Amino acid sequence: MKGILESIPEFFQIVAGIAVAVILIFLAFQLTSTFRDSSEANLSGDNRKISSSLAKYIETCWDQNRNGLSPTSSICKYVNISSSTIVSEFNVAKLLNCDGIPDNLCPPDNCDFCISKRYSENQDRVKWFITDDRNFTISYNGYERAVLVGQGE
Repeated sequence: MKGILESIPEFFQIVAGIAVAVILIFLAFQLTSTFRDSSEANLSGDNRKISSSLAKYIETCWDQNRNGLSPTSSICKYVNISSSTIVSEFNVAKLLNCDGIPDNLCPPDNCDFCISKRYSENQDRVKWFITDDRNFTISYNGYERAVLVGQGE
């Protein structure tokens, strides 16, 4: 009995050491995943692949800003396109989850197919400002409650 009582403090030291090790491993994992989730994206490939990536970045930006409820503006992604493909808003709108983030105005093309039941038909939530630029930003504007593609800061 005396031996058991003497070993209790050592047992708690071992348990505390294991708990500290688990916390340190968790923190290390969180920090390395932050470094992997860079704010810069280098895109290459065909039109469909680039459009798909841009649609994903737009939806992620929208989600990170509480689906348009955040009052503050922020830059979500710096994009560099390293191919000669010109991506249009129409091509990206075809791949968006339009119920979550509508993009129904994309002149000169007709994007009436990309509307949402959550928003009235005239509430376009993706504003496209690029024509053939290869370096641009995807940002959220808290005043307009929209994702801006090609216009930052």
